Amino acid sequence: MVMGMYKVRRSPGGLSRNRFKGTGRANFLLLTTLCLGIGSSSAALGFDCADLGDAASNYLSDRQLFARIDGVWRPFTTVPSLSLPKRTTLDFAVAIQPNSGRDRAGVVVIKSNRAEKVGDRPELAKTITLVRRQVQADSTCSDHRRFRALREFEESVSIRAYEDFHDYRYKDTPALREHETKLTEFHFPYFSGVRGRCVTTDDANSDTWNIPTSNRSQFSYDETVVANGRYDPGKSFPSKFAGYTDNKTIVKRYQTVRGLTCVGFRLEVDAEDYIIRVNDLEGREQPPSNSRERERRYPN
Repeated sequence: MVMGMYKVRRSPGGLSRNRFKGTGRANFLLLTTLCLGIGSSSAALGFDCADLGDAASNYLSDRQLFARIDGVWRPFTTVPSLSLPKRTTLDFAVAIQPNSGRDRAGVVVIKSNRAEKVGDRPELAKTITLVRRQVQADSTCSDHRRFRALREFEESVSIRAYEDFHDYRYKDTPALREHETKLTEFHFPYFSGVRGRCVTTDDANSDTWNIPTSNRSQFSYDETVVANGRYDPGKSFPSKFAGYTDNKTIVKRYQTVRGLTCVGFRLEVDAEDYIIRVNDLEGREQPPSNSRERERRYPN
């Protein structure tokens, strides 16, 4: 929490108070706003956004990741830079800072995997885990045909089904017949300020007549699909999952406060490198552009 020009940290013995190091009123307001914007999604992970401290003040940018190591938050770049001794479950936070400066609600998508290594279970590379936790239904969309209360969700589907659904937008394949129910249950409606109406996270409608990207394409692990829309129908493309494993897609809703918020999530990672990609379904380039922001990838 923040009081006046002080940073207040929780310690085993209670609260301790330290002045901000080299920060002025701008960083104080920034950190206060971040604390206000963190929301219940991260509070449920047991951290106070103010504890990001100088990590937020000095490195904050849109879709910047932070990781908590030994109780201290630091900007995230790569997993090896964390010097983890073994496979570890980490708390992460991602900052959302709209280019427009105006507040908005939206959905952030976190996609992660790593290269296969000797000893991995072969079946792990054939599936992807879909995670939706601590996400409440958007009551603004109560009239939407797919509106329902959102339960905690963690299910695995085949890579083939995931790609058929998000990359190719197929409507009927053997893989989809087996897994489409899980895929559609994973997605949900929310109010889109960009569209001015309720849409689903898997909305496949193109953004504009000349911009073929969509919400659904943002779930792809192929950067070409993310940037340009789906694959050409009827053609087959090499899977971007080939040679990778431990695949996971997480979704979180957010609401900015004074142009900023922070969203928390938890991820189990090996000590080796992971690829983490962050996509904001409402993220757009500087106005007046209608183009989506490029996917932010760690490592770059």
